[in-house]
Amino acid sequence: MAEKGGRARFRALGTEAVVLVSDASRLGPARAAVEARLRLVDEGCSRFRTDSELEHLNGAGGVPVEVGAVLIEAVEVSLRAARLTDGDVDPTVGEAVRVLGYDRDFA
Repeated sequence: MAEKGGRARFRALGTEAVVLVSDASRLGPARAAVEARLRLVDEGCSRFRTDSELEHLNGAGGVPVEVGAVLIEAVEVSLRAARLTDGDVDPTVGEAVRVLGYDRDFA
């Protein structure tokens, strides 16, 4: 008889993440893989971490900054979303978002 599935919930990126698996014996490795990927996203793309690549880039004042693949992918995806939505999605609104008060972690 096959094992029943499993579920793990945990805090990530200021919200709740849920990992679901059909085989409970795979829950541990699946959760570890998701947590590892989300950690990379947080380290590369967080506006709420002063040590993130995004914040280093934002603070560089036009000086070239080396960044990793995760941030590059996020920028590429956001620019594609902007093209596909004729600008309805706009990845360049960071300062306006801060002015409106969205500059703190939800926690």
